[in-house]
Amino acid sequence: MIKIFALTGVGVAAVLMLWQFEPYKPQDQPNSATGNAPAHSSTIPITLPNGEQWSGLTDPPRDTVFSSDHPRILVTNESLFALREKLRDPLYAADVATVRSSNNATDKAFCYLVWGDQTKGREAVEALLGWRIGMWPGMEDRANQLQSILMYDWLYGLMSIQEREQAQKVILDQLDQGLDSAQYYWSTEWGYLGSWKVVAALALDNDWAIAKRKDLLDQDYGRFKVYNGALDVLTTLAVNSGGSWHAGNHAAMYTGYESMYAALGGPIVLRAWETATGESLFDRTTFFELLPYDIAKSRLWIQPGPGRYGKMALEYCTGTNGKESAALAQWLLEEFGRLDGTNGLIPRLLLGDLRVAPLSPSELKLELHGYQAGANCVFVRTSWERSSTNFLFFARHWDRGRYEQDSSQLVISKGGNPVLPLSTQYKSVAATAYTQLRVWDPLEPRSKNQGSSYWGDKYGGAMPSQPNNKRAYSAADVVDPDKPWHRPETLTHYSEENGVVTATTRFEKLLGVITPLAERTVVIDPHQETVRINDRVELARGLDTESNFGLHEKPKIEANVIENSRVRITVLSPYREIVWDPSEREDDRRGTQWTIGTVKIRPEVVDGKVDAEMLVEVK
Repeated sequence: MIKIFALTGVGVAAVLMLWQFEPYKPQDQPNSATGNAPAHSSTIPITLPNGEQWSGLTDPPRDTVFSSDHPRILVTNESLFALREKLRDPLYAADVATVRSSNNATDKAFCYLVWGDQTKGREAVEALLGWRIGMWPGMEDRANQLQSILMYDWLYGLMSIQEREQAQKVILDQLDQGLDSAQYYWSTEWGYLGSWKVVAALALDNDWAIAKRKDLLDQDYGRFKVYNGALDVLTTLAVNSGGSWHAGNHAAMYTGYESMYAALGGPIVLRAWETATGESLFDRTTFFELLPYDIAKSRLWIQPGPGRYGKMALEYCTGTNGKESAALAQWLLEEFGRLDGTNGLIPRLLLGDLRVAPLSPSELKLELHGYQAGANCVFVRTSWERSSTNFLFFARHWDRGRYEQDSSQLVISKGGNPVLPLSTQYKSVAATAYTQLRVWDPLEPRSKNQGSSYWGDKYGGAMPSQPNNKRAYSAADVVDPDKPWHRPETLTHYSEENGVVTATTRFEKLLGVITPLAERTVVIDPHQETVRINDRVELARGLDTESNFGLHEKPKIEANVIENSRVRITVLSPYREIVWDPSEREDDRRGTQWTIGTVKIRPEVVDGKVDAEMLVEVK
């Protein structure tokens, strides 16, 4: 058990005299009245895996040549030998048996492509022409649209000229269905639907495809493009730390909307472009190369292991990433367990490589603390052992178009068990059940604390007058120097000394109410396993504030001490009341699967100002 500071007989005032620290006062503080962020981001330019400097948009090369050969999507004649060699490895014996016994039309096309099975090939052609294509398990809606494109490319040599023309017509007829009514969120646009049109443009040979390929190489930003499009969406999401963490992703890693581009559209479109042009793309975005590092630093033993999309993404990374990143992805895949069965199996066979030797975070000597801009959080770990104590402190960086973790949220886990559980706001639910500094209007007590940029003023979210809650519609919006409100960058201070991390997030620009100041500073000491918290608020007339702590079990509250079996929280500053509220949890429990209630510490307010201090000790 961690040493508990002796507080017996010591009053709050005396404790304050023993522990005083001056909160960080940023020298270049954004204007709190307008919510404007600095015009130039602290993370631009970003160094890409290939060494290039990225400052917002990736222009297409002037000498792109599209292959006229088939196959050219995800696999080429030149890469077939290496694919067959890989699949002969005993590691893949069960997968090969599964594919060769499958009755799925696309799997049959794969058998023709790799092993020359003419019978299965002809059956696949008939299925394609008659649109009898069962969707691959574990993929997003309309996966059979992608499958039909792959089948055309892989079966090309088996079809007559008339069959090729008929197949292309069938594919385009299906691709057009449902697109007009679909909603295109800029952060999930590469997950399905329109992204398959890019693959179709690369695979097909008709006039539509030729014209589409020309459009894909113009200089303008486009939602369904690779250059000035997908690469920039992915890097905007990942920033300089890899992957992303938003879009309601809280129950398990890569189970929310982020999975759509992490495990579906993103890698498939990028690899399709690579095989159709010979151009390298995976090293021109930080998203995939750094994704295993982000999972290790900001998710491992804090969130439940990844769902099927997360495991797909990690398996892709074993084959698409550089040597060390691939080795870490393989270690994580072994830690969580590889996705079994036929879920997304063919893409995993094509993009991944299970023959990579794993390397653990400890073997790679990964740092134990830092700020993950893509994940919006400071991370601190006591070690890279499963028994470690892990701390996350959220400070929103950029707008990613959906709902994200609130700035000021503190998350702690120990030995894989929640101490202060992770949660996030979700759609129409107020989500006040977790550990955060909350500022709200008592007349609207169930309103969200911090409005997400996507939801705007829906569901009691952000006030329309808050410029930082205007939704970004593209990656180009986020990095536009003239639109600083899409880059709130609320982490105003980060420092480390002898392993102790001090961090401050100032986030009033994100609130659903207008107020001059909302700021939380934490001092995280991994040696003592403690967190010192300082909450500073300046309240506009009519507003109120509280420091919330979501807990996994009911605590005992005695005077200024709140305690359960895993944590002790001591209030070190004057307060009005401390309340245990077991009703505070999300209605559908998506974000508070570990939280049974919330401790609400309502601090003393003097002349509209709050300066609250608390000490959190992990047991």
